[in-house]
Amino acid sequence: MNLTGFSLPSEGGRWALAPAMGSLPEANFDVDNDTLPNAMEAPDRWDTNPVDDDTDQDRLPDGWEVYWSDRALELGLSSSEELQAIGARGPMDPSMIDSDLDGIEDGEEAFDMDGLNRTNLLNRYCPSHNDPTTFNCHIDPTTPDGSQFYDDLENFTNYEELLNGTSPVENDTEGDGLEDGPEVFYQDHDNDDMASGWEYYFQFDPFDAADAIIDVDQDGYTNKCEEKWYTNPREPTSFPGQGQHCDNFE
Repeated sequence: MNLTGFSLPSEGGRWALAPAMGSLPEANFDVDNDTLPNAMEAPDRWDTNPVDDDTDQDRLPDGWEVYWSDRALELGLSSSEELQAIGARGPMDPSMIDSDLDGIEDGEEAFDMDGLNRTNLLNRYCPSHNDPTTFNCHIDPTTPDGSQFYDDLENFTNYEELLNGTSPVENDTEGDGLEDGPEVFYQDHDNDDMASGWEYYFQFDPFDAADAIIDVDQDGYTNKCEEKWYTNPREPTSFPGQGQHCDNFE
């Protein structure tokens, strides 16, 4: 019997799941608050840990993975036959950290591919990315940091969908014609004319408008100006060019 995750009471008390005669029915309880009843966590069901809300440690609660896996299968976005062939019961199997065995943990997957468009990002932040004869690039995709920037913005991951309350299997949760990733990224929580996603990525406070007029890299241009012209606000050699003007008091 595997007791991993269970706590023995030091003096008397009950087990988390009491096997004693006459105890309350445990099958309908949700001890770990992952929205998956204990009965569904049994070995013959999802085979997850009933006292750990994230059995596979992929940062996605077990019940959340089950709900959206069922939704993907219901919509025909995943094939149960293909999943069974690799030992998974859903595209986000709560007992498998990497359900499709592609080397990427489920929390870091971007199942519905609703992140920002990579080509648009490259054209904005590195206009010369496909022209070796010139160099006009503020965030270079060939560097480790630059590659990470484009990868992060292109992929609106399952974990990020969880945090933002959006569907990880449908790219337009609200059905308003706007994909979830861009819709979340371009919010402006503090009304400082800077996208909240941009502020978050460059480690500013998306809930504090005061950082719009700060010049963090001391290149003579405020954060608001650098966001407007797609330059790197934390790199002093990256700043708006000729004709790219800003009014810091707008």
